[in-house]
Amino acid sequence: MPFTFDNEQRDFIETVTEFLRDEARKTHGSGQASPDLWAELLALDLPSLLVPEELDGLGLSPVDLVAVLEAAGRFALPVPLAMTIGPFTAALVAADTSDATVRELIAKVLAGTTGTLAPTHSSPDSPAPPTARLDGTRLSVRRVVVPDADADLIAVPAIRVNTNDLVLVVASPQQLGVSVTEAMDGTSPVGILELSDHEIADAAVLKYDAHAVLPVAWIAAAAELVGLAAELLGRSVAYAKDRVQFGQPIGAFQGVKHRLVDVHLELERARSLTLYAALAVVEDRPDLVRAAHRAKAAASEAASAAARAAVQVHGGSGITAEEAVSGLYLRARQKSMLLGGHDEHYEAARHA
Repeated sequence: MPFTFDNEQRDFIETVTEFLRDEARKTHGSGQASPDLWAELLALDLPSLLVPEELDGLGLSPVDLVAVLEAAGRFALPVPLAMTIGPFTAALVAADTSDATVRELIAKVLAGTTGTLAPTHSSPDSPAPPTARLDGTRLSVRRVVVPDADADLIAVPAIRVNTNDLVLVVASPQQLGVSVTEAMDGTSPVGILELSDHEIADAAVLKYDAHAVLPVAWIAAAAELVGLAAELLGRSVAYAKDRVQFGQPIGAFQGVKHRLVDVHLELERARSLTLYAALAVVEDRPDLVRAAHRAKAAASEAASAAARAAVQVHGGSGITAEEAVSGLYLRARQKSMLLGGHDEHYEAARHA
């Protein structure tokens, strides 16, 4: 089983990376997306990554998703890329694509609509049934934190009360009454979803396959975290080489270099587990759910470790808004907790 990207994937990664680097230069690290950012991501066909070719998508695999999101993770984009091209699209593709409503939603994604997934599944069962309940046209949801709550649409996994079928309720944040709350990372809003017999007559209700969606959600989150960890580590190493103290670069001191080596080891472990999980989905391996849990757990650990080390290596300036690592630190700490932290995913992996 190959644990690396092929030449075509490397070329794709390079194209995406160069585009995002140019975008970062345009915004000068302000955390504000340029008005045409999503349109340019659309021009790169990124939202169509997992959409089959017969539905006008690229028809690529979760391995390609990992490649793109690791590259994108380095730049902490202020747009809901990972959730849109990962679990939201995967949920639509896993539904009945002969259904006109599903095809219409996929067409909206290809035209520029963004989406996210509300994590209504409990743990440690893998995947556990959703805690949300759909009774007719009324939806009840136990309080959950929704990542990328600025997306155009939110997909809510639920159980239909009268049949016990798994369904996916797709509606706008306004229709669902999602309240955006203050987040660590101001460029990546989170929302609170909590409903009791909430009328959602205008929402789309689709068939839902948790086994086809949740692993992709965890893998997408892991890939983004691996990219964040890699960028934080790279900046820390560069700074440790340039910053001179007591007549030599601080990277020469064991207390610094050993810590950065430890982060590197965690990063490479997370990268390997994330790629393995993506390959497990492609090959429909029996351990794919466990692999996805382990990938998200390891990536959360690696990103948190890289974030802490970056702030320490940069000293007092590392946490100030003037330093790029400050924004990356906040993004890493926030994303490492969303969709479940490392402890929760390691525990879930034991039961998978």
